[in-house]
Amino acid sequence: MRAPYATSENSQSCQATSVIQPTTLETKHRWTCISGNVTLTQNWTVASRLTGASAALSRCVVFSEHPLSVGSPFEIKLVSHNPLFAGCLSIGITDLNLADDNVRKNIPLSIKRIPANVWYASGNEVRYNSTLLQRSMTSLEWLRVGDRIALELTPARTLKILLNSEDMNIQFQNVPNDVYVVVELQ
Repeated sequence: MRAPYATSENSQSCQATSVIQPTTLETKHRWTCISGNVTLTQNWTVASRLTGASAALSRCVVFSEHPLSVGSPFEIKLVSHNPLFAGCLSIGITDLNLADDNVRKNIPLSIKRIPANVWYASGNEVRYNSTLLQRSMTSLEWLRVGDRIALELTPARTLKILLNSEDMNIQFQNVPNDVYVVVELQ
């Protein structure tokens, strides 16, 4: 099996993801609950990293406004990047209770510190909470402007992660109800 980016023009330097948004055809998916140096614009459909000297050194986390639902993939698109920022993105789901005001006031700056279950991909690592489950042949460190990442929940409660509509062979089984999409810009 050949990975979509087995050899990449960008593999010598990671492009930093500084602006992400749900794809333009899907207007019902919006971001909410942010932490760190990020702003939400365009009716909360675009998450952008703040600029400035201190912003480059910090992480930021955004969550989907509504829980992920079966048959309604949540897709984001990288619309720009800033080469001054340090890293890539991590994307996944969490069962963190975002309806709780206390939880919303104490959102951590990293996916790894979310005080709930988290299923996510970061670089080429696939993790459940902080436990490494596998390494993927594709890497989120090689993203380019225009790339799309989708999270799809199947009726069998399996989460699939797609990169540019191609299955990344990353699946999480037995996903509970009421999980939110979470993205960390590093």
